[in-house]
Amino acid sequence: EPIRLRARRAAGGVRVEVVDRGPGIPPEDATRIFEKFGRGSGGKKVPGVGLGLYLSRRMVRSHGSELTLETKRGEGSAFGFDLEAVR
Repeated sequence: EPIRLRARRAAGGVRVEVVDRGPGIPPEDATRIFEKFGRGSGGKKVPGVGLGLYLSRRMVRSHGSELTLETKRGEGSAFGFDLEAVR
């Protein structure tokens, strides 16, 4: 399952997204996966302890943005954030 990185111009900056074509994330897990040690509730076991998205969200917030999730069951997920362009 390939992962794509997208970057595009957005209002006042750039939108960065990491997109996959995986199984999607169940709505009940959409908040949990961003918590410290948070893991999805179902599906296959994957390695890790549940810190990746927690730390990613903290880093993005430290730059004044928010890590977002768009997901559709059976179609995949997109994690993204906006960064302000400074000249």
